[in-house]
This record gives sequence, structure tokens and C-alpha cells, in this order.
Amino acid sequence: LLAGIAGVVAGAISMGLGVYISTKSEREFRLSEELREWWEVENMPLEETVEIRYIFATKGIQGVPLDTLVDQITRDKDLWVRTMMREELGFSDEPPRPMLSGFVMALAFAFAAALPVCLMFFGEATKH
Repeated sequence: LLAGIAGVVAGAISMGLGVYISTKSEREFRLSEELREWWEVENMPLEETVEIRYIFATKGIQGVPLDTLVDQITRDKDLWVRTMMREELGFSDEPPRPMLSGFVMALAFAFAAALPVCLMFFGEATKH
């Protein structure tokens, strides 16, 4: 029983920290890519305009609607960068949240791993 409880605690901490670290790394990578996109929008607007045009052309938008869409996106640099992050790089609109992700994983692991320990505890209690 004590080994089971120790396993639940150790496993929950380990899984929670593992998810926290990987999510934190993903968030840092996302930030570096966002900074790179901002630099490209500021310093290479023609190349970035070609990229955004290509992205939406491959989705089947052509002619005047494509020109209008590209013009509207490239007028607002924040929208431009967010669009490039989502459409070119595949990031979601919201960055990951390391603390929340780690906590949820630790809690989920602890709950699932505690089930057999609880069964062992209640099984022992009914024998006496």
C-alpha cells in the first residue's frame, strides 16, 4: 500500500513536470517563431506578401477575392503575423499554458494511478 501511494505521488510529479517542461519548450519555440515572423513582416514585406498570397491561392481563392483578402491581411501587421503563425506554421491561435497543462496531467495521472491503490486499501480493510 505504501509503495502504491509512493508510486502515485512520484508518477504524478514526474508526469506533471514532464508535460510542464515540454509545453514550456513549445511555448518558447512559438515565441521565437512569432518574433521571426514579425521581423519578416517588418523587413521583408514583399516576400511575406507573396507567401500569404500563395497560402490562400492553394486554398482555392483566386482573382479579386484573393487580392482583397491579401490586401486586408497585410494592412494590419498584427493580423498578418497571426495569420502567418496559423496558416504557414500551423500554430493554434492561443499559446500553450505550461502550468495548467502540467497540473492537469499530474491530476489525471494521480486519479488514474490511485484507483488500484484504493482498491488495495479497501480490499485490505474488508479482510479485518
